[in-house]
Amino acid sequence: MFVLIWATFLLCVCAETGLSQKPRVKIPTLTEGQQATLTCVAPGLCSGSAPEITWTWRGAGGTESYITGSSTSFRTKTLTAFTQRHISTLTFNSSAEHHNTNVTCKIRFTGEKITEGGSTLKVNYVKEVNITGGTNVKEGETLNLTCSVESFPPSLIMWSKLGSDITLHNDTGSATLSIINATTGHSGQYVCTAKHMNNTLQENINITVIYIRTPQIIGNTIIKEGDVLNLTCSVESFPPSLIMWSKLGSDIILHNDTGSATLYIINGTTGHSGQYVCTAKHMNNTLQENINITVMYIRTPQITGNTIIKEGDVLNLTCSVESFPPAVIMWRDLSSKTNSKDTGAYTDLQNDSGSATLVIQNVTAEDSGQYTCTATHPDTTVTSSVSVIVSWFSKIQDVSECVLQAEVLTCVCISEGFPLPTIKWPLLGNHKEYAIKTTVSNHTVNSTVSLKVKNHGNSTVECVSNNEKGEAKKNLMIRSVSDTVADSSVLNVGYLEIIIAFLIGVVLSAVVCCLIKKCSRKKTKNSGNLDETLEMVTSQDDPQVFMFIWLFFFFLHNYKVFNCAQISSLLKYTYLVFWFSI
Repeated sequence: MFVLIWATFLLCVCAETGLSQKPRVKIPTLTEGQQATLTCVAPGLCSGSAPEITWTWRGAGGTESYITGSSTSFRTKTLTAFTQRHISTLTFNSSAEHHNTNVTCKIRFTGEKITEGGSTLKVNYVKEVNITGGTNVKEGETLNLTCSVESFPPSLIMWSKLGSDITLHNDTGSATLSIINATTGHSGQYVCTAKHMNNTLQENINITVIYIRTPQIIGNTIIKEGDVLNLTCSVESFPPSLIMWSKLGSDIILHNDTGSATLYIINGTTGHSGQYVCTAKHMNNTLQENINITVMYIRTPQITGNTIIKEGDVLNLTCSVESFPPAVIMWRDLSSKTNSKDTGAYTDLQNDSGSATLVIQNVTAEDSGQYTCTATHPDTTVTSSVSVIVSWFSKIQDVSECVLQAEVLTCVCISEGFPLPTIKWPLLGNHKEYAIKTTVSNHTVNSTVSLKVKNHGNSTVECVSNNEKGEAKKNLMIRSVSDTVADSSVLNVGYLEIIIAFLIGVVLSAVVCCLIKKCSRKKTKNSGNLDETLEMVTSQDDPQVFMFIWLFFFFLHNYKVFNCAQISSLLKYTYLVFWFSI
């Protein structure tokens, strides 16, 4: 009886306890990818019929459902003759989607009485490392990179640069690397490291800092005409810039390339001088750099001005040379008396750059001659010459005079001028026999006339000198001298001429004597008698003698021993000596 009463009491206690207590749900440590088993223990220890135990899972959507791929099992554990423990297990593969979701164990007792208990699942998991932010940043802007890792528990995130052990920034769950005023040194690979429990994850990202520098031009800016123009324009930038060459004021692209472009012009001319433009196009930016190119050249010197001028005027010659850079112009007089023609030394008259003017005031005959303009240019010297002629009216010098001695009138007229003047004697128009001697030295003419006069009533003799610039006349006073006081300088026949005439007369006399000895007899026969008639016949077989005399006089004239007037005088005196000799 006692046992029956006690059993009835326990059933009542179990029923009441089962309704007031909730089942106990045991959840082990869950790790993503690993199998997990949840245990639900029904409340109370009463015996009797087994309760119905079910598992439900409430996901992120809030709707109750069953865990996909899960399995359940039920068992009853007998503790005593009158007590039992009812246990249900739920087995499934843990995943990140189970994290922070609720699982519920429901127990339905006999009599439709229900009790339930639940718990929130915590799953240890880690997702892939995720980096957000621009990988290209302009120089001077801010670089922002965020590295985040979805995990439980939260991971430790660290930023570093590849090849460096320095941690730039770290945080939990998510870390943002911020670099203000980025430079080209910030380009490169950055590493995000996520440490989660015993796992370490990494993700790399390549950062490029976009930049451009000022175009740099190298090459010779000054070249000689005919040489090669070689200019290289390079621009340091990322990404590489488009480089274009053009000439200022022209839209024609001479050359283009990427990163660096070389302008190459063969046989440079003056037309290639000027400013050239290197244009660099980089994304939305355009940069330009100009360079001035100079082609050195020189042309032949040009001389302007009158080269034939009158005495007393101003000589004005300008020498100009087209060149770059301007040439140094130097005037030199090749005929100046101050120059040493043996050593080739010159006198520098005037010099200037690009153009030089030679000015000589009140020119004289000494200023006539050749003037040279020398243009000195780097590594080059060019010259141009011009002949200067100073012309002046003929002028009769005061030393001109006439001397009368023993009926022989000798007049000397000395005149100078340029062009060289000629001297005329109006007196000779009334005389047939006279002798004239003319000598020339530089721009001076000396004319000496000799003739026999009787009862000359005039006291002067006129000398006329002229050139193409004009005419000069002068009446020369006649000075009479006795026979004993003769001025040898004005005698018509000098001692040398008398001696030569005498010798020629002697030679000629000897020649005639030889001719007489070579006379031949010519016999002529008359019909009917034998008388011989002797006839003197001059031989014509020896013309060599006369040829000798002619060649002798030709020698005297041709080699300037005597002029024509003196030869004529010699012939006259030779004639007199010859007749006196025979």
